[in-house]
Amino acid sequence: MRAGTVFAIDALSSRLPLPLARILSVAMVLAALAFLGIVIQGSFALIERGEFQTSPTLQIPMWMIYAPFPFALPTWPWRRCCAPPTAGQPVQG
Repeated sequence: MRAGTVFAIDALSSRLPLPLARILSVAMVLAALAFLGIVIQGSFALIERGEFQTSPTLQIPMWMIYAPFPFALPTWPWRRCCAPPTAGQPVQG
């Protein structure tokens, strides 16, 4: 596999008729969004717990370390599938 290529597993969707493959694709996107929502909700709970904890090394409240999670996590799917390539990466088509 070359660097910068995407490996996709589509054994099931490639064998389905197009309408069913589209339904499967939408279901997978909805499942991924639901998982992302659960992770973001959990990160807010982590921030709340961090109010009462202090980093042993830095001696700062842990909520400061956890605070970027709910804002950074939604950008991950964007960077993986939709963001323009950076310098040195081949354009995939």
